[in-house]
Amino acid sequence: MVEEKRMVCRDCGKVLRSIVERKYGKHKRCGIYYNPKDICTAEVKKNIVLAELGEPLTLPLAMLNNVCEFNREWNRIQKKWNRNKYPCKECGKEFMVSKGRYKYCSKDCANKHKIKSEILKKKRVCVFCKKTFQTNLKLHKYCSVNCRNNCQEQKKKAYSQTPEVKAKKKAYRQTPEAKAKKKAYRQTPEAKARTKEYYKKNREEILRKLKERRTTKYKPEANNG
Repeated sequence: MVEEKRMVCRDCGKVLRSIVERKYGKHKRCGIYYNPKDICTAEVKKNIVLAELGEPLTLPLAMLNNVCEFNREWNRIQKKWNRNKYPCKECGKEFMVSKGRYKYCSKDCANKHKIKSEILKKKRVCVFCKKTFQTNLKLHKYCSVNCRNNCQEQKKKAYSQTPEVKAKKKAYRQTPEAKAKKKAYRQTPEAKARTKEYYKKNREEILRKLKERRTTKYKPEANNG
């Protein structure tokens, strides 16, 4: 008599016989070779796909649940499609949700809540333009998107004018990398065209500034006493 070796399934913990091990290889999941005459692995995979799509199975569920592979996938599909119940914010009834999370059980409840929220709107003052507007949210500070963008631009300009930021920019301009980038940009045709346009438009101001610099530089010093 040959002693039977015990082999345990990883998923369900069932003890497998050595005859199955010798015939069908050293697979450590009984779902692959549970009742090989009755259930085929291809049939099991086919039923998993059908269960995923929500179509009727080709074999009885009690028979397929004995297979670990199908049982594991079946439990996953049930958790996916049958999630927890959520209460409706308007009527309070519980309703099932297949994907995501919804606040209302129907469109009627959603419309009723919208009407109530419009009635409960409060008046507030815009931070940027100081106009009054109505809203039912606590975080609303601006009456429109333009006011919000303009306020953010003002904050950025004020931050760029601080002495700390100016010192950082000045230190960066003195680095060799910044100087090399500036020199390379000046040689481009776009930069040359811009400088020509600037000189044409502001020629009088540039000449006046040059005269002022020359007078201050070559100004004779006053004789003391």
